[in-house]
Parts: sequence; structure tokens; C-alpha cells
Amino acid sequence: MPDEVCVLLVEAESKLTELESINLGPKRTFTVAESILWTKLCEVQFATEVAATVSLEEVPKGFKKLAAVAKDAAAIRYGHSTATSITSYLSSPVFRKLPKLVRKNTKAATVEAAEVAAKAEAAARMEEVKRLAAEYEAMCGDPLIEARAQAALPGDPLRERWHAYHLLRESDFRANAHGELLSVREAVAADTAATNAAVAAAAEAAAAAEAAAAAEAAAAAEAAAARRPPVRLQHHQHHLQSPGHGRRGLLVLPQRVACHGTICLDHELDAGEAPGHVGVAAVHQRAAAHGHPKELAHLHGLRGQHPRG
Repeated sequence: MPDEVCVLLVEAESKLTELESINLGPKRTFTVAESILWTKLCEVQFATEVAATVSLEEVPKGFKKLAAVAKDAAAIRYGHSTATSITSYLSSPVFRKLPKLVRKNTKAATVEAAEVAAKAEAAARMEEVKRLAAEYEAMCGDPLIEARAQAALPGDPLRERWHAYHLLRESDFRANAHGELLSVREAVAADTAATNAAVAAAAEAAAAAEAAAAAEAAAAAEAAAARRPPVRLQHHQHHLQSPGHGRRGLLVLPQRVACHGTICLDHELDAGEAPGHVGVAAVHQRAAAHGHPKELAHLHGLRGQHPRG
């Protein structure tokens, strides 16, 4: 844990009744260890206030997270876990996924020890490379040094320094190039995300406009249908005047009438035609004149129903 955090905890311990007067310091990673100490010293409510003030990570509302961390820490049997896993656990950000503790004398503990040894060896090698590179850099004033170093045999101290110097420079060059590449990738990713968001917003707006247009068209059609006068349908069966009413017959054609009234056709009976029977030729002529060809088919039916006398 950083020294400045330790100083803050000591100050808080001496001002338990004046905790609001403590300067909590700059933004930082709020670790599990700091969370446990603040909770134990000043209760979970003030520990949550400290986290909300200084944590670089987003702090959830309420006290549940820090209370759960304090409870888990109290239940840990540190003597049964490896020192490396304990250190990793306590130094982890409290608002991220926490690493698991590794029990001693297990396969996981063996793997962990090998990883620690490899990291220690790599760190020692890097320190040696830095030392040799610094020694070679101090000799770079001599123009013959580069040629002598290249001509030297492997294992020669001058060649080792020259190799370390160029190895470190190449490592720095790759690190810088990698950093620039990451910056470009991040910029491209951000631009792509913005473009996708714009396209999605445009598609959503187009869909909303289309739905509004469809709703407007439906409303207009409904309004037009409401303004149209109702259609009255009348079904009339043919009516023939009885023989006792003279030589003049009246035929009312069956017609679905929409705002045109009922078509009535009357005529003089054909010579020799029985009373009550309508002259088909005349009715054909009248129906065709009114533009109702369907009635013609009906007249054929009438003729079959009322044969000549």
C-alpha cells in the first residue's frame, strides 16, 4: 500500500470524531487492503465515502460491496494461502473481479512459484542489460568503439555492452511503435463505433418516419371513408301486374342500387303475349340503354319462369 495512504490512515485514527476534516488525497486505485483498513477503522459508511472520493473505478451505490469484501477478508485463513496470492488479492482494485487465493502445497501453488521465479529472472536480466547499455553509452564518444565492438568475438565485454545497448534501443523502438499502433487502432475503433452508431440512429429515424407516414395514410383513409355517404342496398324481386289490370305490365328489375334509385322498366305487351308476361325484347332494349347487362341474364330466368300462355 502506498505510503501516502498509510499517512492518511494514521491521521484518520487520530481524528475519528473529525473525519470530514481529513484531506483524502488525489484519485488512485482503491485496493482491497485500503478498503479493509478504512472499513475496520471508520466503519463501512465512511469507507464508501472515501472510495467515492478517490477511486479511479466506478463506485456502486450502497455499502454492500465494501461490506462483503470486509467479511471475506475476515474469513481468510492467511496461513493456508501462498504469500504471492495474498499480495495479489490485497493489491487488487476492490471494484474489479478479485483474484482467488492459492492454497499452499497444491498444484496451483507450484505453478504460481514457477511463474514468480520466471518473472524474477526476467527482471534481473533486464537490470543487467540496462547496466551494460549504460556502460557502452558512456564510451560512445570514441568513433572506433562501434567498429571494435562489431569485430569483437562473442563473450567479449565490449561486444556484450554493444549488444545490450542495441538490444535496449530496439526494445524501446518496438515499444514506441507498438504504442503508436495501439493509438491508431484505438482511433479506428472509436471512429468505427461512431459510424455504426450514426447508421443505427439514421435507420431508427427512417423506420420511425415510415411508421408515422403509414399511420397518417391510414388516418386519412379512415377519414375519407367516414365522409363518404352510406350505400343503401335494395333488393327487389320482379313484379308482374296481374292479368286483371289491363294490357300494360310493369317489371321492376332486381338491382343493387347505390345512390341511383330503382330502375323500373315498363312497356306495352307484345301482340299475342299473355297478360302478366313481359316482352323480353323490350326489356332487353331498356336494360341495355341503362347500362345494366346483368339484368339481361336475369330476364332469361324470368322468361323461363313465365312461359307464354
